[in-house]
Amino acid sequence: MTNDNESLLKEFINDFNEYAWENNLDIQLELNLSTIRNDYDSTFDYLFSEQSNKYDIYLYDVQHSRKYTNHFINLADYLKKEHIEKYENDVAPQICKFNEIWISLPLYLTFTVLYSNIELLNEYDLDIPKT
Repeated sequence: MTNDNESLLKEFINDFNEYAWENNLDIQLELNLSTIRNDYDSTFDYLFSEQSNKYDIYLYDVQHSRKYTNHFINLADYLKKEHIEKYENDVAPQICKFNEIWISLPLYLTFTVLYSNIELLNEYDLDIPKT
C-alpha cells in the first residue's frame, strides 16, 4: 500500500468517525493495516480459518477477491437494493461480484494504464505491447 493510499484510508476513517460522533452512532472505526511487509495473506488466512469475529469490516486489495470469496456474506442480503444498484453499471461487478454474489463494494479505485502510440507502432511495424 502506498503512502497516498494509506493517507486516503486515514481520511476516510476520520470522516466516518466524525460523522458517527455527530450522529450519536456509537461506532468508532479503527485502521489495523496489514501489508505485504507484515504478512497480509497470513493474517487474513488465519482470521478466516479461525472464523474470527475480531473485525466487522475488512478492506482488502481486489486481487484477493477470489481467494476470500467464500468467507464473505452476500451484501445484497444486507444493503438496500437502491444502494447496490449504484454500482451495477460500473467496474464494480467485475471485481466485487462472484457467482452473482456481491462480496464487496469498492472504497476507491486506482488504475495503471499502458499507453501505446499507434502512429509510432504502425510506423515501425510493431504490435501493441501486452502486459
